[in-house]
Amino acid sequence: MTERALEYLVDGSRVESLPNATGVYRFFNQQAGLLYVGKSVDFRARVRAHFQTAKRDPRHHKMMSSVSRIECQTTPGELAALLLESQAVKQEQPLFNRRLRRKQKLWTAQLREDPDGYCSVQPTALENVNLLGRSYGLFASQTSLKQWLRETVAAQGLCLRRLGLEAGRGPCFGRQIKRCDGACVGDQSWQDYNRTLRDLFDQYQLFVWPYETPIWVKEQADSRGDQQLLSSSQQWHVFHYWVYLGSFDIPVENLELSFASLHDELDRDAYRILLRFLRHARIEIHQFDAEAGGLVAVENQFRAP
Repeated sequence: MTERALEYLVDGSRVESLPNATGVYRFFNQQAGLLYVGKSVDFRARVRAHFQTAKRDPRHHKMMSSVSRIECQTTPGELAALLLESQAVKQEQPLFNRRLRRKQKLWTAQLREDPDGYCSVQPTALENVNLLGRSYGLFASQTSLKQWLRETVAAQGLCLRRLGLEAGRGPCFGRQIKRCDGACVGDQSWQDYNRTLRDLFDQYQLFVWPYETPIWVKEQADSRGDQQLLSSSQQWHVFHYWVYLGSFDIPVENLELSFASLHDELDRDAYRILLRFLRHARIEIHQFDAEAGGLVAVENQFRAP
């Protein structure tokens, strides 16, 4: 399959060919139906890759054979593109996007001690960000959480029965085939069992939002690609309680936003996108300071130690 005559728009203007630039792109059919939303650091190369994939993937072929118009929205960098893509897919519901489609209920793992002192895993619906500090991992369903436990935790010799994944008495099935270290029958002490479990879970502990007021993250324009397309060489992205509040070329002190409902739900995609970038050593975080009359740099509490 090859690229045919298509209509290209970049930031609302028609162009002859797609640029080498970062941002979000949308595929439309002849009826102006939205087929797909994606992000790229190089529009030209990414669209070509779609056509190459269509040669070997029937579902992709069906999508690309319907494309008549491609619209691109440039951003200064990858963070803005990722946030815009996630937001657009959820709001615009493109036909062929599988990931990022909806804000589904999220599940997480919490630890509870049983009467013998062993920690079991309690699947919990993550309905409030206040649970983050006591929770481990983000999962789309209880089934995916339990599957992760079987594959990851049980590989450490931990008892599936003690974890809450099996019922019964006496030696568990894992103990019988020598894959369980014996917590089910007391051969592994609760101290050793809990230490192993917590050491493993510490790698997946969810990050509590550490700031009382919104933070501002400055993203400079990517040095690659066609920079003349950008209206601004930088953007300020605003976040609060893992919620993306918007992007601005110039910081705005008094945002007319209500934060009353921001504690109610957590967007898994936004959480992962933000944490990945905010842990980067080069990312600087700012907050508004009334006495200074503007933004001031604050400690980046997301950085990995």
